[in-house]
Amino acid sequence: MTLALMLACAVARSWRGVVLVVAAAPIAIVLTEYVLKPSVGEVIGQAFPSGHATSSFALATIFAVLLASPPCRRVPGAIRVLLALVAFLLAAAVAAVMVATGAHYFTDAVAGAAVGTGVVLACALTLDALGSLRLRELAVPPPAGG
Repeated sequence: MTLALMLACAVARSWRGVVLVVAAAPIAIVLTEYVLKPSVGEVIGQAFPSGHATSSFALATIFAVLLASPPCRRVPGAIRVLLALVAFLLAAAVAAVMVATGAHYFTDAVAGAAVGTGVVLACALTLDALGSLRLRELAVPPPAGG
């Protein structure tokens, strides 16, 4: 799914989208697996937060962010909202299955969803801020040499 999103962004020449796809999901997964599980999960004796929920919600959030502002608006807004909703429902289904099979507690799934969603939104905001900063630098005329 990550590769498909990355290729779609590259074809659409949405370079911020490519960076978001390449960076956000791996950052969320690394945060969950190498920071939160060892520091929090081991202390409380759980697989906290759920890595499955983290990755599925990260991908759903990336998809929703990309749908929110596509480079070309051929798809109507209502369809984009529906597609984002379906992505989140699929992510919720992954988290629910992990709870139903006993692999995780409900709190593990909720925490994973929060980490995946939060990291992607933080990355998207950072990319937008950096892009705005770059545009302001380009808009400022160079000082007169004189």
